[in-house]
Formats: sequence, structure tokens, C-alpha cells
Amino acid sequence: MKKRIIAAMLLVVMLAGMSCGSDAGDSETKTNGTETEETTSAETEKPYADDLGEYDFGGADCTFLVRETRVTDLFPESGNGEVVNDALYDRTIKLQERFNVNVKSVAIEDSANLWNKTLSGDVMSGSGDYDVVMPDYYWGCETLGLFTDLNTLDEIDFTKPYWCAGWNDNAEIYGHIYNAVGYLSLDLVKNNMCVFFDSKLIGDLGLEDPYTLVEEHRWTIDKMREMSDVALSDLNGDGAYDWENDRIGFGTGSHFANGLIYACGVKMITEEDGDYKYTFMNDTFAEKYQKLYDLLNHTESVKFDDCNGTSGMGYNLYPGFKADRILFLGTAIRTTEDMRDMTGDYGIIPYPLYDENQKNYITYNLGTAYMSVLITAKNPEMSAVMLEAMNAENYKSVIPEYLDTALKGKYSHDEKTAEMIDLVNESAYFDFAFVNAGTGTATWIGYQLLHGSENIVSTYEKSRVSLDQKLESLLDIYREQAES
Repeated sequence: MKKRIIAAMLLVVMLAGMSCGSDAGDSETKTNGTETEETTSAETEKPYADDLGEYDFGGADCTFLVRETRVTDLFPESGNGEVVNDALYDRTIKLQERFNVNVKSVAIEDSANLWNKTLSGDVMSGSGDYDVVMPDYYWGCETLGLFTDLNTLDEIDFTKPYWCAGWNDNAEIYGHIYNAVGYLSLDLVKNNMCVFFDSKLIGDLGLEDPYTLVEEHRWTIDKMREMSDVALSDLNGDGAYDWENDRIGFGTGSHFANGLIYACGVKMITEEDGDYKYTFMNDTFAEKYQKLYDLLNHTESVKFDDCNGTSGMGYNLYPGFKADRILFLGTAIRTTEDMRDMTGDYGIIPYPLYDENQKNYITYNLGTAYMSVLITAKNPEMSAVMLEAMNAENYKSVIPEYLDTALKGKYSHDEKTAEMIDLVNESAYFDFAFVNAGTGTATWIGYQLLHGSENIVSTYEKSRVSLDQKLESLLDIYREQAES
């Protein structure tokens, strides 16, 4: 065990409506009116969103280890009159009473090293201090060999809608799944990326209605660039264009580059018969890359900001958008919370299609905490029951409050925006490279778009051996876990 943990930690250091769909550009949303009506009616009659039986854990503590920056989105200490906060608090109280359990949360700093050290320490000491752990997906904790195979916990039903099939299907490897994502994490909604547009500028410049473009399947990379060019204006007359003083067409943080890759239907890693390979370098990829590279590097109306390397969200651009100096803002749905003081109207639409031949809009998610059960958990049955119930209850009572009351009602300004938010959430996409972010592929191409070479073919050939080695090292760890 010690050798496995050390080897895996070295790899970590080296690698440095809502459907949660798993197939980029291939999924279809099908609705049967009768079926939906019957399901809704049946669910209304059920007292709980899950199908769990009766459990009594005798007042035992059920301890969740969570990120310090997410604790209020998971386990608020009390009600405060805010709709979402109170829904979360009431959920916890309800489940405590239902299962005779005492839910506790322990929050630690958002640090990969600290999390890996804490989890490894618990297993190596056998202390069993945590019943459920929720690290960030990017820290590589899942490669340490510390987690229970969730497929062995009968109380968890991954076929239920409150689990994210797109993530979980890609997290399952060699018949085992060591981490899962569900709607206990609000990041499944908050971190879905989208495009904000300034309604005033759309009208002032006589541009096409973005909602209509989306609905008519004409919201493409080319259309966004065309409209951005119209918006460009040297307001201070200094002969240059910048987001602080002038009007630009499109502004975003560096995260948007990663999202554009996915939005164009690119699949990083493909699984075939249990074998995982890089498959993005196909006949169409170089063409897509070139278009995106030109957009981000050779278009005066397009600017990006990474907040001096501290964030890819482009926070420095928000004041310019509020002041009607940015037509389009590439960001995440959670940015609605920062736009409450915007006096003008804005709308929200999905990432653009690569072209009109692309079948579906595809949404990139910035990332979320997953849920795992340590092999030292004192009562795996209780861990499984609480995971199932927490995700189900969030799906039933918390997510609707966030979407309908807080977001659609409080933050967004029109009915169409609410519809678009639904579309964004329904088109969320995950793949093996994203779920296993330590391979580096999920963000490698985005980095190349902003900081790398225009010739992606030669760049890939230079990096191919390294990328393949990282992937194979990751697979070796999973193979060892599967055999143990």
C-alpha cells in the first residue's frame, strides 16, 4: 500500500433538465410527453427523490471532508434567509432526521498537496476519520489507490438522474469507479461555461438577435467573430484596442480556450474495448485548431485576460462588460452572481458551434468536486446511503431553487435567458481526459491556443511521447487498482 501511494503521488506531481451528457456533439435530447408527465406525477407522489429503504444509523457522525472554498455551497451552518442557503440547510436537517445521523463537515484548504497528504494519512493510519471525501477533480487524488470501488456499494444507483452520467461513465475504468459526480455539487451547474452578451450593444449596433441565432443553429465561431468585429471601437482614439479603455467584441479568460475545443466537438481520448488512446489528432482537428487560433490570436476584436496567471475566469473584464464596452463575455454561469449590479440588460447563450454542420451545442464545465469513499471509512453503507440521499435531495429541492429562484429569477433579466441557461446545462459534456485531468490533455490544447505554436501538428509530434507516457502511467495505476 505504501509503495502504491508513493508511486501515485509521484505521478500526481509529474502530471501537475440537465443531462450531464458524455458524448460531444453526438447526444440528442428526446422527450416523450406522456412518459415525462407520468414520471413527474409518480415522483410527486414519492416522499423522497431516491428509492432508499429505511436506515437507522443510531445517531452516528457522518463526516464529509470538503474544500474550504465550497463548504457554504455544501453544508451551511444555519439558515440565513437566502433561498439556496436555506434549501441546503433544510436538506441536511431533513436527512439527519430521516436516517438518525449527525452530518458533519470538515473543511481544509484548497491544496492538492494537503489533500493528498490528508487522505493518504487517514488510510495509512487506519483512522477512518472521513465517511465521504470531496476533493477537486484536478488534484489527482483518485490515482492514489485510496478509494472504495463505488460499484460495490449497493445503496448507490448511478442510473438515477441525480447522478451525472457524463462524468461517471468516463470515471468508470476496468469495471471499477472510484469517484463519482452528482448534484450534491452545485458546480455542476455553476461552472458550466457560456457566453454573456450585452443587450444594449446588440441593439445599438443593429446586430442579429443572439437568441435567434442559437435557435436557428446559426450561432457559430464565424458568426461570433463577425459580430465582434462590428463592435470594435477605439473609444479613446489612441490607435490601439484594449478592454480597459475601448470597446471590444469578445473578452474572456484563458479557460475559454479549453471550452472552445470541446464546444467544437473535439474528443481528446477515446476508449475502445478497454484501451484508451489520444484520438483528437484526426483529419478535421488541424482545421478546427487553426480557426480557433486565428480567433484568439489574430483577431483585434477578441481579447483574453488570465488575471496575471491567477485565474482563467477573466475577472478583470467584468467592469468593462457592465459598462457596455464588451459585446460578448466568455465566462461561467456563476458569473450571474457578479452581474447583479449591472444596470443594463444582458443575455446568456451557449458556446458557439464550430459551424452549422455541427449537430449540437456543447458545454464545457470548469470542473467540480467529485465524491469518494476512503477504504478506511468506518461504515461504507452509511457513506453510500448519505451520498445517494444527498444527491437525490439536492436534485429535488436545491438545484431547482438555484436555477429557478436565484439564477433565473434574481439574476437573469428575461425569459429567453432562462431557456438558454437550461440549454447550457443540458449540453454539459465530460470525457475521459477531463475526468482524468492529470493526463494534461484536457488543458494542453487550450494552452497551445493561447501560448503555443500556430502549427499544432508539429507541436503535437514534439509532445506526443510525453503525453503518451503520462496516459500509460495513469492507466497502469488503474490496472493495478483493478487487480488488487
